[in-house]
Amino acid sequence: MLEACPEVHDLKLAARFTTRTPANWKNIVDNYLECYHCGPAHPGFSDSVQVDRYWHTMHGNWTLQYGFAKPSEQSFKFEEGTDVAFHGFWLWPCTMLNVTPIKGMMTVIYEFPVDSETTLQNYDIYFTNEELTDEQKSLIEWYRDVFRPEDLRLVESVQKGLKSRGYRGQGRIMADSSGSGISEHGIAHFHNLLAQVFKD
Repeated sequence: MLEACPEVHDLKLAARFTTRTPANWKNIVDNYLECYHCGPAHPGFSDSVQVDRYWHTMHGNWTLQYGFAKPSEQSFKFEEGTDVAFHGFWLWPCTMLNVTPIKGMMTVIYEFPVDSETTLQNYDIYFTNEELTDEQKSLIEWYRDVFRPEDLRLVESVQKGLKSRGYRGQGRIMADSSGSGISEHGIAHFHNLLAQVFKD
């Protein structure tokens, strides 16, 4: 974490979005643990974070998603030519920390399961400075009004699909041997951790 965000101890809460999401917490974690959906579902994010230069590694009870980034007018604006990346840390069971391509910025997602079909989510945005710049305010608005709703629509739709007559209780996991960003091996890792907990 310190390598990805050396200024982590200087971060200050700039915004919090709280949603009562009509989806099971495990469904939400599944969504986070793959970037197969990033291209079609998150055009602004994937205009900056390059899914073709993106990897996902497993580390016991946490995972790391790592992708190189380029400046984008749709999402992350920064100086061209710098070696910039996105780091997404998932911590068992349901916390996500994202070091964005913007220096001195992090987002943190906390999930609180309410019942089998509802999750309370806090989506926090941190910057190192207290007085926000206009660009930072615009980025917060993009997270609130564009990026966040894109994921919420996905997980709510999947939750509805779990009740459909066509759903048979399991699906195929698309995984490749390279650990690429479009592989779903992060989901398989999460499901194995869940199976161990339920077995014990």
